[in-house]
Amino acid sequence: MTRNFRYFHLEKKVLPALREGKIVLSDRYIESSLVLQRLDGLDIEFIWSLNSQICIPDLSVILTASVEILEQRLSQRSSSGRFERTKSRADELKYYLEAAEFLSKHGFNILLFDNGTTPLEQNVKKAVQKILTLSSRRE
Repeated sequence: MTRNFRYFHLEKKVLPALREGKIVLSDRYIESSLVLQRLDGLDIEFIWSLNSQICIPDLSVILTASVEILEQRLSQRSSSGRFERTKSRADELKYYLEAAEFLSKHGFNILLFDNGTTPLEQNVKKAVQKILTLSSRRE
């Protein structure tokens, strides 16, 4: 297995917590890699090859919004990262949607939310309901 930070994090943090019966929530998992590394010019299949031995989560939540809303939200921040300064929101959104489709084909349970027009409370409620449903199936 290729050693990288993701595998180290899984081995030292995620898997022990799961063995203890805990629910693990994580941001910036493979979905982010399939977007951010593609923005750096890497091929989706190459990115997957580096991450193909990861644990498939019970649920992956991907939040989207229109390009206009994403741009508006970024303009309200006091600072931005490299991708926000140099890459387009259209590409980022496109890659997240492609990542959702790609991961679904690889057995991931994807929950795709419009975080632009759907009220936050509604998205949170749906996510919590899905987590509780998945959690009850484990018992």
